[in-house]
Formats: sequence, C-alpha cells, structure tokens
Amino acid sequence: MDCSGGESQEQQAEPRALPRFPRIWIGYLLGVATLIAEMIAVTLHPELAKEPLLIPPSYLFLANFISVVYWLVCVYEYHVVLAQTTTGGYPIKPLRAAWFHLIPIYGLYWVFK
Repeated sequence: MDCSGGESQEQQAEPRALPRFPRIWIGYLLGVATLIAEMIAVTLHPELAKEPLLIPPSYLFLANFISVVYWLVCVYEYHVVLAQTTTGGYPIKPLRAAWFHLIPIYGLYWVFK
C-alpha cells in the first residue's frame, strides 16, 4: 500500500483556515481619538457647538476620516469571513457590502426589511 496517497487525502479533507476577524480594539481607539478631537475642537472654538460645522478643523477631519476607512475595512473583512464560512453561498460580495455603507440612510432600509 502507498502511504503517500493517504496523506494527501487527509490534507484535502482538512478544512481551510478562516481569515482572522478584524481587530475591534483598533476601532475603539479610533472612537476615543475622535471623541478627544471633538472635545478639543469645541474647547478651542466654542462657536462650533452653536453653529453648524461647515469646515471642521483638520485634526477632527483626519480622525473621522480614518475611523470611516477602518469601519469600511472591517465590513469588508467580516464579509470575507462570511463568504468563506458558507463556502461561497453568501450572496453579498465583500466589496459590494463595503460600498453599500457609503450610501446615506441605507442602514435604515435594513431596519424595516
């Protein structure tokens, strides 16, 4: 009997390793950084709390932009995990799911569906 054939069958039967989930703690740190940037902006410019914010300070814009980009990366990575666990049966592609998050008020659609 050939032992090498048995080893290849065991390797083929072995399930693929799932990709790692996104690191959520980074999102918490980005949220705290955004909150601190907002508090600094209101402390330095108290008129921002009373008037609509048309052009935010650069540090506040940067904190918000990085947080949104990280959010979209997490959405993409979660959908990659979902697609691999269902072995391709998950209907929404990861990139499409991330693009859906850029549509304003689209999240309310899922509340009522």
